[in-house]
Amino acid sequence: SAVTIISSKLAEMNNLHVGDTFALKNDFYYYDYENGEEELINSRDLVLEVIGIFESQVVKENIEEDFDGGYIDWMDIEYQNTLYVPNKIVSAENAFQFEQTLTVEPEFAEMYEEEGGSFDYYIPTFVLNTHEDIEAFSEEAIPLLPQLYTVISSGDHYHNISGPIESMSKLSNYVLIAAVFATILIIGLVVLLFLRDRKHELGIYLSLGERRGRVIGQILIEVLVTAFVGITLSLFSGNFLASQLSDTMLKVDDNSAYEDYDYYFQSGLTTDDAIDSYEVTLDANYVLIFYGVGMVTILISTLIPLVYIVRLNPKKILM
Repeated sequence: SAVTIISSKLAEMNNLHVGDTFALKNDFYYYDYENGEEELINSRDLVLEVIGIFESQVVKENIEEDFDGGYIDWMDIEYQNTLYVPNKIVSAENAFQFEQTLTVEPEFAEMYEEEGGSFDYYIPTFVLNTHEDIEAFSEEAIPLLPQLYTVISSGDHYHNISGPIESMSKLSNYVLIAAVFATILIIGLVVLLFLRDRKHELGIYLSLGERRGRVIGQILIEVLVTAFVGITLSLFSGNFLASQLSDTMLKVDDNSAYEDYDYYFQSGLTTDDAIDSYEVTLDANYVLIFYGVGMVTILISTLIPLVYIVRLNPKKILM
């Protein structure tokens, strides 16, 4: 039956109530590319009875308007003007438009007959209760789909965004491991050269009866204070560089991977919104781990040559 459910705003603006009927025009226009004019070929009325009214809810908090008046406002207008009708009504009206196309496009009509008169395809949208059901829904739906049909979910946005991030995370882990070993080796050699220049100073301390532990502590404090300043500077500069690098990777992935999804998903969340919501931040746990790994690495790098020096006899050091 020709029934529909409309929004409360649409009902209010047109003074419609449950049980009322109204007519929509289904016009078919043909655009003539030669003279650049559009001509009305055919038209018919679709009479619908209102059997329900719904309230549209669109989240508008913390969303800035764009240059043309607000993307979310446009989405709200679209929802307010959405009519929910039976699938048969939609199919019948689409069939009317398609039939009119065949009358004005002889070449297309001939190709349609050659293909056996089967150009129909559908893009249904299913709204699930939670994103956790997406994977299970896809696994059950895919075997039931006709040939060439597939399931595209909003979760695919996340997978496309997380792909370069996960690859960057693996790469950074390998770089971190290599950097730790390289740091131990390089700083160990630097500290060794540093201690060689101060070898006589250390020998004098030891020959005067200074305890080895205090000598080691003095050198460690000097090195660790310098290392603390360097780690602090690298923490913030590294965070800035990581943010710039991740933004570049996401934008490159956005240009190459998201073009296909905008056609299927008409929602308030755009690809740009998803990218803008991603940011590189420093939490307390990460900062503590960063300082811990850095200071331990410096400590190991310093102790290895330092222990070797202080274990020598003061006379040998001074010779």
